[in-house]
Amino acid sequence: MEDLGAGVTPTTPIVIGPEVATLSFLADDGAARRVFDLLDGFGMRWRLRSRKAIRHGGIGAEDGLTSRQREILSLAWNLGYFDIPARAGLEKLAQITGLSRNTVSQHLRRGMRRILRESLL
Repeated sequence: MEDLGAGVTPTTPIVIGPEVATLSFLADDGAARRVFDLLDGFGMRWRLRSRKAIRHGGIGAEDGLTSRQREILSLAWNLGYFDIPARAGLEKLAQITGLSRNTVSQHLRRGMRRILRESLL
């Protein structure tokens, strides 16, 4: 999926068997279409089993967040990092993004700090 560039974030489960592979990912409509076209280009039969919209909330370009902070905060929210109990932890976010746990933690904390500063002050 790295060939697809921005807009595709692999998630679990990804299960590869001798006859069937299950891929899970977060993607916008355009990126999802590129994944489907890539599978078609390889001559692979595929079936979309489920699809659901994810919320991006009120964060946007004017929120003062870097694109990486916005990406990681959105991913953390959608994977349940902020749920109680948490459905995903730093290790999972680090694995998905390819960043270290420390780097993910810093992006989350700095992003949350900016959002809280704007909301509370």
